[in-house]
Amino acid sequence: AWQYVRDVQPALASSKFAREPAAATAAAAARRQLWRAKTAPEGHYVSKSTDPADTIVSPAPGLEGAQPLVTQFEAREDEDRETFVTAEGLVQEVEEHDAEFDYLGETTEGNLHLVQRLKRDGMVQVFGLQALSDILTVPVEHLAAATQSVLDELGVPQRGPAGSPERGVYCSRTLNLRAIKAIGYDMDYTLIHYDVNAWEGRAYEYGMESLRQQGVPVEGLVFDPELVIRGLIMDKEYGNLIKVDRFGLVKRAMHGTRMMGWQEIRQFYGREVVNLRHEGRWVFLNTLFSVSEAVMYMQLTDRLDAGAFSSAAPGQLTYQGLYRLVSKALYRAHVEGKLKREIIQAPERFVQPDPEMARTLLDQKEAGKMLLLITNSDYEYTARMMAFAYDSALPAGMTWRDLFDMVIVMARKPEFFSYNMPLYEVVTPDGLMRPVLAARLGGLYCGGSARQVEAALGVEGDDILYVGDHIYTDAALAKINFRWRTALIIRELEAEVAALAAGRPHREVLSQLMARKELLGDLLNHLRLARQRAVAPQPQPAAPAGAPSDGCWSSWTSALGLHWSRTATTSTGAGATCRVPG
Repeated sequence: AWQYVRDVQPALASSKFAREPAAATAAAAARRQLWRAKTAPEGHYVSKSTDPADTIVSPAPGLEGAQPLVTQFEAREDEDRETFVTAEGLVQEVEEHDAEFDYLGETTEGNLHLVQRLKRDGMVQVFGLQALSDILTVPVEHLAAATQSVLDELGVPQRGPAGSPERGVYCSRTLNLRAIKAIGYDMDYTLIHYDVNAWEGRAYEYGMESLRQQGVPVEGLVFDPELVIRGLIMDKEYGNLIKVDRFGLVKRAMHGTRMMGWQEIRQFYGREVVNLRHEGRWVFLNTLFSVSEAVMYMQLTDRLDAGAFSSAAPGQLTYQGLYRLVSKALYRAHVEGKLKREIIQAPERFVQPDPEMARTLLDQKEAGKMLLLITNSDYEYTARMMAFAYDSALPAGMTWRDLFDMVIVMARKPEFFSYNMPLYEVVTPDGLMRPVLAARLGGLYCGGSARQVEAALGVEGDDILYVGDHIYTDAALAKINFRWRTALIIRELEAEVAALAAGRPHREVLSQLMARKELLGDLLNHLRLARQRAVAPQPQPAAPAGAPSDGCWSSWTSALGLHWSRTATTSTGAGATCRVPG
């Protein structure tokens, strides 16, 4: 594997981005030629065979203790799938008709399986181990160091506190990515990362300017991105911003920009369960585009409580009416196109390009995935943003359009996942469209529906993974209505994930201290219980035959049970005393 990474992979780089079938065939031939012409490393020899798939670099005679190497990355001419020749034998991918379901209910399609084992003497040494079963017994620190040494050769950053955990992908349920045939992406805040302070701050300014023209008292207010976060809920009835638990019960709340105490929260909500289906009252902050709206609403709630709207709004303005003012002001900023025109003219002020995104999409495409772009943005804005963020990071002669098997703009989500809407094909660079009945691979469209996408791709359900940033539109509806697998981009968690990784050593120390505390606490609890039973009156057992009568037996058993240094004296029925040593 190391030999392939060092010598063969760079030689194939120029052909790796080929898009045409002929170029792909030439790339496969180049791989075979490189392997056939390759000389073995020192201490090894290349076995001779008429079938390149049987070519294995093995230890030379007299050096049988040397480690066998993976020596071939072979694409057979008679098969569409690639065949790996390893030191253990011939390995291929599991095709759809051979796939089964594992114990987690996930399909095995795309998994690698051994189809022909090589018969030879000797032991394959993996990471310095004598046998594969040693993986179960070798110290995990040794195994981690061995695997990281190979990852370093591949240029993969280290995991954990020293790596980049905030760049990771985390699963709430099992996902076999090899079984995914198509991956769809949203654009805004998914493929295109905006500077939240710049983008939402400018939207805030446009909205406030619209309100100022209506006579709303907005003087002195500034955008505060730390005031709200995605996932919170606005209560339009009371002018509150609330946080609920998984059961819908309110746990924390703000009125305007003021934090509410626990007693005040109980007075407002008690045991009320928040139902987001009642859109007339609740507004769920689904996306980062909601930040500017929520900041405006909470700040103006303070102004409303202070009576500053008396001259600006005739009659009594309610919190519901205030929300309508704010939402209309922001709607005008978006519909009139002022904000997007400004971003198109100077994208460098608002967009944060990530060169690794282009590399990731190329990797997915080379792995055989069909890639989709499904966005609510219009074609002009989409083309400008994607060209700015991706074209410079792609190989020469390649543009962002070459990444995707299908592009859909102005998709009108969430209706895109709920209804069959008219489909239009974009046929000119300036966005001229014509109506069509069905979508096809390679097309650029406006509108349509998820069902038309499935028909064009020839796949459906959990063969498709959709990635977006909108909690409801991108994550919920695609799953509920079409059974697509979904992934959510949550930028707000990056700082928390990084902090958790950095604090792992501290948590390990805390875990050890908690284990000690539990041992000592358990002992102290038993000691307290023993003392409590000794001091408090206890129910007495019945006296056995031959025991002292009346109260003497009771005192005798109590004295022995308490183990106190005292002498119990009890009067018997005959008037005598019975002394029992304690």
